[in-house]
Amino acid sequence: MTNEETRKLANIGANLKGENLMKKILALAAVAALTAGVSAYAANPFSDVSTDHWAYQAVADLSAQGVVEGYPNGTFQGEKHITRYEVAQIVARLLAQESQLNAQQRATVEKLAAEYADELNNLGVRVSNLENKVGNVTWGGDARVKFERASLKEANKAAKEKAVAENAQVKQAKQDLDTANKGQDEQAKKDKKTAYDKAVKTAGDTYDAAHKDDAEHADAYLARIRLNLKAQANDKVAVKARLATEFDLKDGGDMAVEVERLHAEYAPAEGFTLDLGRTDATLGAGLLYDDTFDGVVASYGIGQFNLQAGYGRYREMKGAQYEVNNVKKDREAIFVQGSTKIADQVNIGAFYTRLEKLDAEKDQDAKAFYGVNAKADLYKGLSVDGEYVRRDDKVADEHPAMWTAGAAYEFGPATLGVHYYDVDANAYFGGSTAAYLYDNAKFWIASGEVAVAKDVTLKADYLFKGEQKDDSSKDLDSVWNVSLNYVF
Repeated sequence: MTNEETRKLANIGANLKGENLMKKILALAAVAALTAGVSAYAANPFSDVSTDHWAYQAVADLSAQGVVEGYPNGTFQGEKHITRYEVAQIVARLLAQESQLNAQQRATVEKLAAEYADELNNLGVRVSNLENKVGNVTWGGDARVKFERASLKEANKAAKEKAVAENAQVKQAKQDLDTANKGQDEQAKKDKKTAYDKAVKTAGDTYDAAHKDDAEHADAYLARIRLNLKAQANDKVAVKARLATEFDLKDGGDMAVEVERLHAEYAPAEGFTLDLGRTDATLGAGLLYDDTFDGVVASYGIGQFNLQAGYGRYREMKGAQYEVNNVKKDREAIFVQGSTKIADQVNIGAFYTRLEKLDAEKDQDAKAFYGVNAKADLYKGLSVDGEYVRRDDKVADEHPAMWTAGAAYEFGPATLGVHYYDVDANAYFGGSTAAYLYDNAKFWIASGEVAVAKDVTLKADYLFKGEQKDDSSKDLDSVWNVSLNYVF
């Protein structure tokens, strides 16, 4: 130990009062001797804390507020360097009077205590409670870069058919043909049919010439980042938030940051949780809805059984048809659901949700949906699953419904899956967990995911073999995407 270190240690000893003075001095000397050979990466307890260091400035600010007891005369000498141990002494005294500090002062002291935890521990100051406070805020998140391509073949075909049908010459030829078909003159019928076919071909050729440079597919280059915050207020209450921004890498955007989640979870008893605020809701397996929910959600789990109920608003409802059907997304809704596990290999669940009327004066029922779902683990990573959802009221004398069934296989770091979807018109209001979901259609979705590094996965989805339910001759355009996903 150098003479300078001995002098500084003596200064610390001069500030320690009580009958155990010599024991504390000897303890500090022993600590100094033991730490003499510590790696250079560890902080030297006798190194100076310069006057421009944040910790020095923090102590100076606290001293100016009259809460620091640093030296025998009760004041902090703010014009010279001090050692880490001297700062630790000051922090130890502040910790002893923490209950008398305001919130801002306590936050500063807790930050100082985290910085000088080793020195405080060597001084015999218990910091376990402080460590719990400092560690009660955690950050995490994820980032995604995604390329998506949608075929425009069927969309271009539909646009051409519409343009040809609205062509003036075609409309006139169609009118002449209809008139001829009402008569008895067979030759006139043939002539008008020939004239109609010629008008259609001419209009089609004209459209093709004007749209020869139309894109055959639409591409999107998307990026998203989400930050998750969890603050454990106490052993029963946790406050959570999620900030997110998504933008097009090709076309740019304002990169606006949205508060996607902001809610408090209260767990008053084992197995019971009350979630209040902008949280999320997953109905069943997520076919109908798996997205943002504003309101209150109560969850209870005991053994293999789980129950959940919620009251609030589904934030990601889509489709103007729901306003026509007397439902609007800024009206409250309720849901109840339950699930259980059977023999460790099979999970089954059911849910019911009811959406309030847009206009309470209208003589219409509120809209309700119910669903059942199941998943079975078969053999070594192979599983099958399915879900059925039905709308409780009728549209055109039918109950709109949708269902899906599929399988997934997990092997090593990879997972492959394929699912079939059958969706009636007016059976869906947005927020599904499916990668893509068409209305009034039948289609397949294949998906794959592989871990390429720690916390990094490559994921892909492909919608194919799609067709309109009310007209099987109308195929749906295929869509696929590939994304790189990071978790931190």
